[in-house]
Amino acid sequence: MAVSLVRCLALLGVLAGVAVSRPQPTRVSRNTSPTKRDDAASTPQSTICGEIIDAVNQGNDVFFASDAYDCLQSVPFNAAVAARLVNYYSTSVQFQSTLAYLKNPPWGYQQPGIDVVGELTRIQAKISENGYTNEYDFETDLQTVVYGMHDAHVDLYAGILSAFTFASPYNLISASKDGKAVPDVYIKGPYLHSLPLGREREVGNGREK
Repeated sequence: MAVSLVRCLALLGVLAGVAVSRPQPTRVSRNTSPTKRDDAASTPQSTICGEIIDAVNQGNDVFFASDAYDCLQSVPFNAAVAARLVNYYSTSVQFQSTLAYLKNPPWGYQQPGIDVVGELTRIQAKISENGYTNEYDFETDLQTVVYGMHDAHVDLYAGILSAFTFASPYNLISASKDGKAVPDVYIKGPYLHSLPLGREREVGNGREK
């Protein structure tokens, strides 16, 4: 089945009491079918992706994040295709003019450095060593390298990661407890209501007042 044919929304953290005006996610069934193997002791293969496609064909386009994640996790890994993709991307990224700066960032650069070529070489080696058990783990590893460049002009929009858009029915914010600790993530409404009366805080970019 081609998961990339599905373009839908997966809601994260859907809780009880969601307002009716918000899109209601569809819960799909959790059927399994035997995998096509020669051995009789084959393990069941999830059909969650097929169930989601069936639901989309029936007019549904919002699903629980857990169902979308299980679908992504069930897609098998094809090492030959993955190797060709990484080889193609490694060749294409050579035109990126900031590779040397990303590997050894100048003073004042506010993001961690990343050896893009080295990371792509690592992924290619991991493919050769059968280090990936499913397509999702491979694509996540590759996208982490792309996102590590922190460049809006560099992107990789392909594969199963383009099948779903993850979102939340609630506004999220990040805030540091003391202005120094790493910010935690909160649901905005309950967090703001928990603040002491008469004390305003500006929450954003890790700053509070």
